[in-house]
Amino acid sequence: MQKKIFLLVFLFLEILNLRIDAQVGKVITPSNAGKTWAVIIGISKYENIRGLNYADKDAQAFYDYLVNTAGGPQLNRAQVKLMLNENAKSFDIYGALDWLKESVKESDRVIFYFSGHGDVEKKTADQNAFLLAYNSPKAAYITSGTVAVNYLQRYLKQYIDLNKAKDVIIIVDACRSGALAGGTEGVQLTSQALGQNRDMHIIKILSAQENELSIEGTKWGGGRGVFSYYLIKGLEGQANLNNDNQITVAELAAYLPVAVADATGNLQHPEIDGKAEQVLFPFDLKRYNSANLNEHEPSKIQGSLGTGIANELAPDLQAKYQLYLDYLRQGSVITDQNGKDTSKCALQIYRQLIDNPSAVMIKSSLRSSFKAALQQKTQADLNSYLRNQTEKFNSWAAYKEISYAKRLVDSGDILYNYINARTCFMENVFSDNRRTKIKWLLEALKFENDAPYALNDLGNLYSDLNKLDSAVYYLQKAIDAAPKWSIPYMNIGLQYENLKDFPNAIGFYQKSIQLDSTNADVYDDLGVYYQVANDYENALLNHKKALHFLTSKTNFNGMEALPITYYDLGYDYQKLKQNDRAVASYQKAIDIDSNYAAAHNGLGSIYQAAGDYDRALACYKKTIKLDSAYSTAYFNIGAIYLGRQSFEAAVRYYSKGLSLDTTHAGPYYYIALTYQSIGDNDKAFVNMRKSFALDSTNINCRILLGYFYVVEKDIKKGVSVLHSAMQLNPQDPVSNYNLACGWSLANEISNGLYCLRLALDEGFHSYDQLKQDGDIGNLRKTAEFNLLIKKYFPDKIK
Repeated sequence: MQKKIFLLVFLFLEILNLRIDAQVGKVITPSNAGKTWAVIIGISKYENIRGLNYADKDAQAFYDYLVNTAGGPQLNRAQVKLMLNENAKSFDIYGALDWLKESVKESDRVIFYFSGHGDVEKKTADQNAFLLAYNSPKAAYITSGTVAVNYLQRYLKQYIDLNKAKDVIIIVDACRSGALAGGTEGVQLTSQALGQNRDMHIIKILSAQENELSIEGTKWGGGRGVFSYYLIKGLEGQANLNNDNQITVAELAAYLPVAVADATGNLQHPEIDGKAEQVLFPFDLKRYNSANLNEHEPSKIQGSLGTGIANELAPDLQAKYQLYLDYLRQGSVITDQNGKDTSKCALQIYRQLIDNPSAVMIKSSLRSSFKAALQQKTQADLNSYLRNQTEKFNSWAAYKEISYAKRLVDSGDILYNYINARTCFMENVFSDNRRTKIKWLLEALKFENDAPYALNDLGNLYSDLNKLDSAVYYLQKAIDAAPKWSIPYMNIGLQYENLKDFPNAIGFYQKSIQLDSTNADVYDDLGVYYQVANDYENALLNHKKALHFLTSKTNFNGMEALPITYYDLGYDYQKLKQNDRAVASYQKAIDIDSNYAAAHNGLGSIYQAAGDYDRALACYKKTIKLDSAYSTAYFNIGAIYLGRQSFEAAVRYYSKGLSLDTTHAGPYYYIALTYQSIGDNDKAFVNMRKSFALDSTNINCRILLGYFYVVEKDIKKGVSVLHSAMQLNPQDPVSNYNLACGWSLANEISNGLYCLRLALDEGFHSYDQLKQDGDIGNLRKTAEFNLLIKKYFPDKIK
């Protein structure tokens, strides 16, 4: 069986060679006129997502092949950038692509090598594939931390069309995991996207077919990806089928897929696309045979900012360039570390070097590294935004630097839309007017119409303006643009809750948790939803989950999250009549933030319910000292003074609360009671009508309002309101008694006696009121009234 397989492979290779010879007659040897420029990226350790084992080692090995090994082309290190792990953030990679654009000249060759994660998040007709940089988020790839494949392809085409490069070699091993946002299908679609847009000048070497994953393990080179291992072995000589000291595309295509398929049991098959006769690299057979090509000492060179080129500068310029790199590493790009405009920043040295004839050799590195650095803080802010951690924003510095980056690009620049969209977003961050914010976000969408960060922010802003339909519209578009990002699901759930569409609200909250089970914010929102639904057991459960995932720096809508969650826990415990735990939770919130007014108010409500009015008053007065607009505290103080019959103070605090918030029925009701207690029925009547207008379901309000109408001789309306109160609760003795009074005043004797009988049946036993109340005077004149007295008060009859 083994001999048959060998013969089939041999025949395939012979046929392939015959086909190439028949087509072109001879191979195309690279001209020595041009230089070779390379960007090599390998990422095993990721900041936010699951890492890989050997991607960085694969990139290191390919760098060593190009630069260090005897069997490789031994390129000048100044022409190669190696970017590993944390040195391969998205802005670093885009900076390297810009460096190539600045450096490559006519007849040069370009090599782009990437080993790491690739993924597609949105599996629709307009989906885009991404190479995931070190700072890639878990979802919403278009926002930050990634290199869009369509941008990469535009760069590669630009090297051919504008720079007049002889050819471009793109080598990508980005199909290593199906455990990311896009799943296995995302990996397949990434491979598909990389294989599109064929160009005769672009040679593509991809690690696997569309429906395959790349395999890695310790059996290859002590820990490597199988694709990288055999790629380098092939380039070092094992793919040299005709011993002509050069490896062509056809030879690598004949060797690499077979070698990888054989090593993986036919699970992985690299894909190679390009002109078959094109020479990849020249090859010296004698040098190959004499060199130890199986073990490579890893190079310590890291070329992400052009390190190594500076050695060719004059000593004074070399020192300036090194200082420039130091400032970039410190984050002092256009200001110093304290945000001041001084000479201690990269910008000042950049200006000195960029047009210096003696520094021309680093000009392209200066431009690319400076533009990349200007994007760094905005990218970090957007990553924080995706995690709902806006407290980590570098906002002002990010805003200034991305705005400066915008000045360096024009409409012909590949990143023109990319940088402009992010600049508009940062303009929105620093606008203090909601409508101005909306204007900037809409402007951002003109540059990137599916930018999920702009769509999500628009949804939130329209929610703040109470335009809930618009909020839902933009949040749904954010979900469509980034279906694996949890935050828009949480935000749209909140909108549906506000719209009283509770099934949709719960569904979106649960989807948000499914995508990110560690998001404390959505648990808190879900807990508040259950509070509104009076389901305090579930509210408590979700607030406990929120607390579990909180850190001391987590924010909810710009406020520190820990005290908010402890307050919510206190409220849940209070409603569940676990007052000791409620007090402990409110006190914990105060311990974390002594200026948190809501927690002081909550603590006061516990003391008030327990009858400890002095401590309750102290808490409420502390609340309004911290927040003079906290209307609920004024209402609570008014209630205490009303209970103490301090009517003037009660009216004063109720009135202050109502001046701040006129939307609650309860305060109007209680202030009406206060006026009634001091005999001012006119003001009591006015306030009772306001209470009724805001909440017509309050049975006590209906009873008193009906009573006031009767007192004011509007018997018909009074009877109507009292009758509606009785219908809300037919067993309420007070409703029935007041309705009896109304019927009596209206001289509707039979109806009045009927309602009086109902009141007595349900427990109305105030004999003195029955004998003295003038409102039922007409009923007392009847024989039936005397019979009721005998029946319900037999001990009063002599």
